[in-house]
Amino acid sequence: MKSCLIYVAGDVTNYELVDYIINDGNAGIKVKTFFAAHALHKVFSPEEVVALLPDSLIHDDNEDWESVKEAYKGLVTSRANELGMENQTGEALETFLDKLDVRLIPNVGVGSAKRSSGGKIVLDSNGTPQTVQYQRSRTPSFIFNVIYSVFEDLSCEKYLVDLTHGTNVLISAVLTAGSLFDSRFFSAPIMGRPGVQAEVEVVELTGLVEAMKNSMMISESIKNLDERYFRDFSGQLGRLNPKEFKDKGLIERVKKTDTNKVKDLLWNIRNGFSVKAVKSMADVRNHMDQIRGDVNTLRAYFLNWYDHQDLDKEELVLSNLSSTLKVGDLIQPGDDLTSMKRLLNLYVRASLYDKALSLARELPIAFCLKEQGGGKFADDDNNYDQCNNEVVEGYQKENSNVLRLRNVLMHGGLSKDLKVQVGPDGTVKADEVEKKQIEDVVNKVPEYVDEIIGLLSQKRTKDP
Repeated sequence: MKSCLIYVAGDVTNYELVDYIINDGNAGIKVKTFFAAHALHKVFSPEEVVALLPDSLIHDDNEDWESVKEAYKGLVTSRANELGMENQTGEALETFLDKLDVRLIPNVGVGSAKRSSGGKIVLDSNGTPQTVQYQRSRTPSFIFNVIYSVFEDLSCEKYLVDLTHGTNVLISAVLTAGSLFDSRFFSAPIMGRPGVQAEVEVVELTGLVEAMKNSMMISESIKNLDERYFRDFSGQLGRLNPKEFKDKGLIERVKKTDTNKVKDLLWNIRNGFSVKAVKSMADVRNHMDQIRGDVNTLRAYFLNWYDHQDLDKEELVLSNLSSTLKVGDLIQPGDDLTSMKRLLNLYVRASLYDKALSLARELPIAFCLKEQGGGKFADDDNNYDQCNNEVVEGYQKENSNVLRLRNVLMHGGLSKDLKVQVGPDGTVKADEVEKKQIEDVVNKVPEYVDEIIGLLSQKRTKDP
């Protein structure tokens, strides 16, 4: 399985020797070097190493980019010699540079770039690197597209991404691009110039990226009424030990967060089990009320983090819990039929056309049965038979497209309404139905349902 290490190249001339501690599994491996990417390479031994070299770092007057790449490698070698790196580490660095693939990337902003010529940094009479002013204005999407193209071009199964160095824009672009691939993210938090024999623990940031993805998927899952994309984080919470926290009761409750309640509700809604969905809403609402209180408490604790450093646990991701609370937007208090009308609006919003049209076809019957004193959806129920006929008659008179398009979608396109014709050779032809026509009808079905319910109610008033 091909793995690649990617990092943003920085100005190594001021880097100092540091003991980088990298946790690979349970063991902390110590590597003495002057930049994190080299330490990561020594520990993980990726097949390829790629330096993303900003065009703001080194400038060649003739725009000889190959010369610029060689100049960067020369900077690294020169700094290693200045630091008097030990033989073993020096040999490892030589191996690192031999396989180093330098890719030029665009930057944005203002600064100073070192001047190069013929693959070497140009020095003044005092031996100081000459610089030129750098100033560029570019869109972040352009920078992202270049970096994303590098990831795609490498075609690695796995990526190790070092975010230690680089401007805020470049780091944001690399993080965003890398998150779209199977990547692990690292950063060595060095602030200022470290002292002699300094040690720094390389922090893995992969969990943050996964937390972002999970929270986004949870939100989209709820928005689109589709439990298949819901990221279940209950197992992660299950690893928390309440005894390690000051507020043991809070953690015990958080551990009991039941994501299955949410997923079951979404499954019932998506598959059209409206009665079962409505019946489970009260249970989900009560569960969400409990979670909401706990989320508010956790948020208050994190805002005063200096008094709650016992919450420093990677399993505790507040955004997962907060995103789950959005299921409350699907639920409104009221009787079952009122909740079903709310469900109809949710189907429309989520563009679930077949479910919206199907519920629009049947919901007025349910309201009619209520006014008739109750009844059962069954052919041998007189109230149902009467209500069904009145609803069909009402739609045919007022909005016949509701019935026609409902039949089209419910029959997978093999509908009499499309005049489907099957030939002896197996060819199938059918009338066309425009997407816009379906969308226009579906967007108005809540109004149509209210109209039909109103018409039937008026009829009851006139003919009690």
